[in-house]
Amino acid sequence: MKRISTISVSVFLFLASTMMAQIDLNTGVTGSYTGPNQSYNETRGVDVTVVSPNDILLTGMRLDVFNVGGDGMALTGARIYSTATHALLYHLDTTVYSIYQGVVNFQISYILKHDSTYTVSLFCGGTNSDNSAQMFQPISNGYPYTESLGLLKVLEAHAVGADAFPANHNIYVPRMKLYYDNTFATGISSNINSPAIILYPNPASSVINIHQSIEASNQQITITDVLGNEVYKDTLIGMDHSIAISNWNNGIYFYVIKGENETVRGKFVVSK
Repeated sequence: MKRISTISVSVFLFLASTMMAQIDLNTGVTGSYTGPNQSYNETRGVDVTVVSPNDILLTGMRLDVFNVGGDGMALTGARIYSTATHALLYHLDTTVYSIYQGVVNFQISYILKHDSTYTVSLFCGGTNSDNSAQMFQPISNGYPYTESLGLLKVLEAHAVGADAFPANHNIYVPRMKLYYDNTFATGISSNINSPAIILYPNPASSVINIHQSIEASNQQITITDVLGNEVYKDTLIGMDHSIAISNWNNGIYFYVIKGENETVRGKFVVSK
């Protein structure tokens, strides 16, 4: 096994952006936009169910038509909660300054699992608490609706006047867009008769595990980063194999598993 240096965060973000597609949560239903000065000093979000047949690797969240309050500074944060348990699954904070009808972007890395439901939210606050933004209001009885790409079903909108799970029903959906890696997949095989191969967990932080439905015999696994640099190579024997990744950089990695009769390709994410 050999370990080769990986890329910097700035290069990773640039390359990841070239693979991003956009989910607009204000599509797929008739509705109207408010004025640009709707108060936004709370957590606002929507409950979404992943109806895509595959998991979705989110790479970014975006809030459109946002106004920073009179103090010239706003605390903002991307939040992903479990709708069922209210557990905070992912968060990323940033401070923005002097924006008027502008955009706030968050570079994130989180996988939404197929057939699971999440509350995807954005928090905004600040010293004077007079931030504002434009909102989208679906028509009466518009919920649930599926956004125009058919990947997420929007169940309803929520808000709460704090940096917390947005438990209160609300009529407004933030001008929110989600960016995702439209090339992301796990366990894609070039041979439909090949044995099932599962990599888990994904994202991973310390160890990535490989499990096969039948015992492997002298298969070769190669892992590369987004620049094509080889970071790992080894032989798979048996049904289970583990790879220590605690010293790997965060990012997307590609694997190729080659056997005598099949080749399996896929991706996984390292996120610590």
